[in-house]
Amino acid sequence: MKKLILLAVIAIAAIGLSSCDDSVLSKSSARKAIKKEAMFADDYAVGKFNIGYYEVTDADLVKLNQLKAAGMITFTTEKIVEKATRSNYNYWSGITYYTVDIEHTFANVQLTEDGSKLVVDNPTTLRKDLVNDFKANENYEEVMPDYMNATGGVVEEVTEVVETPVVEDIDAVEVIEEDFDDDDTVAVVAQPAPKKAAPAADNKNAAYEAACGKVNITEVYVLLGRYSLEKVKEILCTEDMAKNGVGTCTAIITFKDKTPFGYVFGAPKEGYLESVEVSFIHYEDLGWTVSKFDF
Repeated sequence: MKKLILLAVIAIAAIGLSSCDDSVLSKSSARKAIKKEAMFADDYAVGKFNIGYYEVTDADLVKLNQLKAAGMITFTTEKIVEKATRSNYNYWSGITYYTVDIEHTFANVQLTEDGSKLVVDNPTTLRKDLVNDFKANENYEEVMPDYMNATGGVVEEVTEVVETPVVEDIDAVEVIEEDFDDDDTVAVVAQPAPKKAAPAADNKNAAYEAACGKVNITEVYVLLGRYSLEKVKEILCTEDMAKNGVGTCTAIITFKDKTPFGYVFGAPKEGYLESVEVSFIHYEDLGWTVSKFDF
């Protein structure tokens, strides 16, 4: 019996000791806290990409060709010339006007099946616990209470709109003769003849305006790759630091699984190791949590 009591006392002491240990930052608690951060989620590292029909620059075309070669997108282009009017001032001749040709390139960009697999609808931006805390805000829309929609007896002011009569230019007159029964007097009444529509002037920018009218852009998030925590070292949490609930460590991180979008849009170097100084704070409900990353 005494032996059982002794074992029970030792077990209780061990439990108490382990619970106290949580107040001191350890290698495992540091790693656990770092891994909770949003940047280490598989869908954190994303970039914005436009699909649809829109105008592109030469720099854009370089990127589009790279993505096409990687099998991420398909695209076609068309070049359209805009006739633009410019002016020039000279003291002797005054202002003179001239026309210049401006070449525009429009691209129709679509994702391939492989490219669509890298689209991320809702990338991770917060720690998982914070995402859960604010989950109720998804698709939030404030509903106006009924009393805000009541007019309260206020009569809306009505403004009378008076249209200005259209005055037609009289280019010619049509003569109408009217006979009167009383005598042989003939009244001649002059009325404006129907005005002929002037021929429409040729629109030299019709093609360019039509292209601008077709512009439609859908912005999507595409996966660039993911951050990976390789090593945690140099754990620092002295007795005084533990009392204040703070600690630090050095983390070795890298960027992995870099996608074609990652290469085109400047994601971090694939597999390149970086040293990051990490600061922690201890909360009673969350335990050790990252308070700061110093890249």
